[in-house]
Amino acid sequence: MNSNETIQLIDNLEAQLDQLRKNVLTSKVDKNSFIQLNDIGKLVTRYCKEHNNQLGDFSLLANISANTLTRALRAPETSKIETINSVLKVIGKQLYIGDKQTSNIQISSNK
Repeated sequence: MNSNETIQLIDNLEAQLDQLRKNVLTSKVDKNSFIQLNDIGKLVTRYCKEHNNQLGDFSLLANISANTLTRALRAPETSKIETINSVLKVIGKQLYIGDKQTSNIQISSNK
């Protein structure tokens, strides 16, 4: 293979890679696979039942006070983002922000 063929092959591979990146960044994710922030209490309750933990134990795992956990579960929309992330980290979840008006969540990039 000469250098021109090699360069053409690399260009083709880069174009395919760019297309794959675009496909991933603009893929639609089923909204039903997500939960609302207000349902975080249900996740914590289920986690505690499955792991035989009390809320006090959970707050230790999340490295927050029991009072902070209680407030976050009662009114997550008024909690600090750090608190919500600490809770979600324990249960293996991540926070995403999506549009309530659409049936799918659009993941995109400003590239």
